Amino acid sequence: AIEIEPRTVYLRRLRAIALSSAGRQEEALLEARHALNLDPEDVRNWVGVISVLEKLEQSGEIEGLLLRALGKFPYHAGLHASYGMLLHNGRAQYSAAASMFQKAARLDPKSVSYRTKWSRSLRLAGREEEALMVVRECLELNPAEADAWEGLLDTLIALRRGEEAKQLLLDNPDYTIATISEMVGYTEQANFSRQFKQITGESPLLWRKKVIAS
Repeated sequence: AIEIEPRTVYLRRLRAIALSSAGRQEEALLEARHALNLDPEDVRNWVGVISVLEKLEQSGEIEGLLLRALGKFPYHAGLHASYGMLLHNGRAQYSAAASMFQKAARLDPKSVSYRTKWSRSLRLAGREEEALMVVRECLELNPAEADAWEGLLDTLIALRRGEEAKQLLLDNPDYTIATISEMVGYTEQANFSRQFKQITGESPLLWRKKVIAS
């Protein structure tokens, strides 16, 4: 077996970070790949390649690399979080992203960042009650975390809007969905309908018809 000189890998990794910081992503990727090829047993080398690919917005390659990395390092919180970011930002698969952030948070129980991301994905998936529980965990860990307070307010607003929208739909059967969406603060009816369906599992119009009929 060929013995790897640790310092060589370290210098490759360090050069990749410097090049990436200077905005020279293609060169940084080349150095990061060299480090990974030299020592695939060091998770930092996988993270180095993934971080450069993220800046290059190479989502297809990132996913394949993340799956391989998670196969080797299933208990690395950062890898789960990176996959969560790919699902959340790149594909709008919020429930799947929430699952990845949840794994990251469980692997790193002191991380407020992973919980903040987890609650955001839950909220966008229409799972406000769960999001509320997670964001409260964030505030227990760090009451000074601004993102957690923002997440708490956003979640409470979403919950209030959902309940208010249900009541308005029932109290005003002649009102259009567009009118109801404006009344609860949405500027786009499509956004309101999508959020309502995420919460109830049905479109506002169908939900109102079913509840009134019952």
